[in-house]
Amino acid sequence: MFRIFSSFDSDDESATITASSALANYPASRLANPVVADVWKTSGASASEAIYVDLGAEMSIDAFALLGHDFTASDSGFLFEADATYPIPSEPTISISLSYHAQDFIVFFEPEDDDVRYCQFTFTKSSAAAIRSAGRLLIGTHYQCPRSPLLRTPQWGMEAQGLQVQRTQHGQQYTDGAWIPRTFRATFPACPQAMLDELTALAREQGLWTPFLISQNWDEQPYAMSLYGRLAQAPQATHHRAEGDDVFDITLDMIETN
Repeated sequence: MFRIFSSFDSDDESATITASSALANYPASRLANPVVADVWKTSGASASEAIYVDLGAEMSIDAFALLGHDFTASDSGFLFEADATYPIPSEPTISISLSYHAQDFIVFFEPEDDDVRYCQFTFTKSSAAAIRSAGRLLIGTHYQCPRSPLLRTPQWGMEAQGLQVQRTQHGQQYTDGAWIPRTFRATFPACPQAMLDELTALAREQGLWTPFLISQNWDEQPYAMSLYGRLAQAPQATHHRAEGDDVFDITLDMIETN
């Protein structure tokens, strides 16, 4: 099952992102920058850290992600909470304890009956002096693709275009050390018109430059197959008839964003 996370309420103009601490020139507002490499950094003053988000209005959410972090397994207490009031109460509308995972935290959940406005992600560093960073924060809603067998096995790869491979006079090869993005390609078979409309709207909203998050088989393999990136090309659709209905085989191509 695929989940597409592209509606980021935390990026809205009315939303604000702050933190319990930040090094000079690395404010929490950087977490709204689509470029993961533009990070927020904690200070070294306290072990307890938090990211605070005011969405600007009450709304329903069902997804949270914090990408490109350098937290360690020695850090602890990773917790995402959300509520309609601030300070967030001891029993908030949403409270999700997260297990440590290198580089990214990603979680999808069922939306609650009550809307929320204020969100926070808290954790405790292994020591007060430690500096931690994170590159991209996402809070909002996601689209869950209909469960069906795939026409072709999803292809996860690496995009080596532009990578310069050099050879020494003695025949040894080396690269220029450039970052190599991952790629993703999958074809969804016999999709209804509604899914084609959803992916067409996604392509129009995101274009070929605005990144979003896709996760494959999240329920069984969390983190193993997730990618934050942009469309490499517009989704391709092939129309045919199945049991009297109009259906589409839709191919999605993505390339990772850093």
